Amino acid sequence: MPEEQTQEEKPKKRAPSRMRKAAPSKRKTVARTRALSKPESEKMDTQTEPVKSTAEKTEPIREEEKVDVDSILKDHLRMDETQSTKLEQASRGMSKAFGAFLGILVAVVAAALVGIIVVGVGIYRFGWKDDVTLQIASVVPYPIAVVDTKIIQYDDYLNDFRTLKKYYVAQAEANAVVADVSDDELFTSVKERMIDESVVELLAKELKVTVTDDEINAEWETITGNGAVSEDEIRQTLSDLYGWTPEQFREKVIRPFVLRQNVTEAIASSDSIQQESRTRAEDVLAETQKGEKSFEDLAKEFGEDGTAADGGDLGFFERGTMVEEFQTAVESLEVGEVSEIVKTQFGFHVIKLEEKVPATAKEGEEPPAEGEFSYRARHILILYKGVDEVIQEKKDAVRFYQFI
Repeated sequence: MPEEQTQEEKPKKRAPSRMRKAAPSKRKTVARTRALSKPESEKMDTQTEPVKSTAEKTEPIREEEKVDVDSILKDHLRMDETQSTKLEQASRGMSKAFGAFLGILVAVVAAALVGIIVVGVGIYRFGWKDDVTLQIASVVPYPIAVVDTKIIQYDDYLNDFRTLKKYYVAQAEANAVVADVSDDELFTSVKERMIDESVVELLAKELKVTVTDDEINAEWETITGNGAVSEDEIRQTLSDLYGWTPEQFREKVIRPFVLRQNVTEAIASSDSIQQESRTRAEDVLAETQKGEKSFEDLAKEFGEDGTAADGGDLGFFERGTMVEEFQTAVESLEVGEVSEIVKTQFGFHVIKLEEKVPATAKEGEEPPAEGEFSYRARHILILYKGVDEVIQEKKDAVRFYQFI
């Protein structure tokens, strides 16, 4: 026994510290034992103990943690002053740049105005017609004339002159017989035509006259021989003579031509425009009824066509020779009788039937039908107011200014 105890009392060897498991402290062991021994109710109370508010936990601000408001404000003020200085500098820079740009713009505009004035003086005073002038005139609308509200521009005028000049040169090169026309005469011709076309357009609006595509196409077919000439040949010819395409020819030549024809017809049929002519015809009719002068003498005095010199004598004619209105009036007359006023496409007629004989066959013709007659008549023709006269009256009535 003593030996055994002696052995047991021998100190045991301790494991190295890194391999040793730390023994729980006595205090922790006791606390754990007590906690385990508490009833469940006490445990719940401990778990449900109210949490102190943030305000209760907040510790007072230490002196060194206080914010220096004055320093922050001063810093902000210094920053504002710096930014303001930069903005002022930027503003001054922009003002200088804008001033420089404005100066350049004013200089360019002034130079352009001087150029426009110089070219204008060259056109109106010295008659410049060079390519540079034409290019400037294509941008600046220099007028050669103003008809009411229509401005006839110099570049259109010069282009039309060059086209007409090209036509005359091409005809001369082809050994065609053309009139010897100077440039000044060509310029005058082009100007007058452009002014007249502008007046015709005004009259067309007043008379409610238009031009249709069918009318333009019909005139085109007439000019080109109703298909006798190929489209390629037509295009080449127009290019050689005028430097135009078929479309340009239609617009610049055919359309104004057809419009003038339509306006002329509208003028002839307008009672208001032709009232003056009709009044003259009525005066002539009254003279024939007085019997103071022969019809032949009155025709020589008042007639306005080529027959006036012959006393209005039309010679013999058969049915179908004269226009329908005239023929109908003649057939209704007795020999020696004078008609009332007869209106035809030519004007106002006063007619006297001189002779009426049975129609006879002319050499190489079939005999006329039974009951056909030949008529010999005189007339006094009062022409309608023509389109040229109406155009001139319109020029006098509207605002019309001519600069070249």
